[in-house]
Amino acid sequence: MDDNVYVLCKSPMAKSITLRTLAGYSGAKTNIIHIKDLVKKLQQKVSFTNYQLREELLVKFNLQDENMKFTSIVGNPPYQVTTDTNFATPVYHLFFEAAKRLNPDYISLIHPARFLFNAGATPKEWNKRMLNDRHLSVLLYEPSSQKIFPGVDIKGGVCITFWNKNNPGGGLGGTFVGNEDLGTILRKVKVGGFDKIVSTAGGSPTVRYEDKLGRKRSYFRTSAFFDLPDVFSKVHDANHTIKIIGLEKGNKRSERYVSKDIVNDPNLENWKVFLPESNGSGAIGGGVGAHL
Repeated sequence: MDDNVYVLCKSPMAKSITLRTLAGYSGAKTNIIHIKDLVKKLQQKVSFTNYQLREELLVKFNLQDENMKFTSIVGNPPYQVTTDTNFATPVYHLFFEAAKRLNPDYISLIHPARFLFNAGATPKEWNKRMLNDRHLSVLLYEPSSQKIFPGVDIKGGVCITFWNKNNPGGGLGGTFVGNEDLGTILRKVKVGGFDKIVSTAGGSPTVRYEDKLGRKRSYFRTSAFFDLPDVFSKVHDANHTIKIIGLEKGNKRSERYVSKDIVNDPNLENWKVFLPESNGSGAIGGGVGAHL
């Protein structure tokens, strides 16, 4: 244990408790330290600017090898500190970044989960970086913190994250979904988006044709009704089955029908359902609001 386990504690009391937990009263050699003002040092407060955690760890642990490698870092860092204005400032993200600067292969920490939803007071840029970190995974997400820490209410719940330097093929893809069923749905619908339903070119995608000025087009513009009157029909029939909404002369919005063979849209036969991003009560299994 004395050559493989190194423990950094939040306080002298925590150091004593950890010593009893690891060694009891056996007198076995342990590597347990406490660094005074560690939070302020990681915050780079005045007189602690340019602080390097690794340098102090080497000194405190009496490690002579400057190339000493910490292979894995596991912990439960401080979550927040209270300021003079009674506002609780999160600090757990500072410990996550400090751990990464030690260049380990693995990091696993338990901490508040609000960042998973880009919420809370952790820096938004840090939230986004974590959500898009291809080395990061979430081993456990518990929305009710009291199931993990009885009597402790942490808004947004807690999570156990795992960062693997040697696995750049993971990550959360920019979005975390705590419910597996919802995650499955999201993975099915996330590919593409509104631009896959409504063409970014500004009109309905079609086979290539020439407009009245001889220009090659691959979509119907809103003026297509009077540019290409022979293509459209005012009535739905066997040869004109696809309804197009556009403009008549005078900017009057109206409907026309075209042949299915003209429309070049792989999603033509697929159902498209539009729902507002905020919908219903938010409860799993709750009713869906009115569709658009």
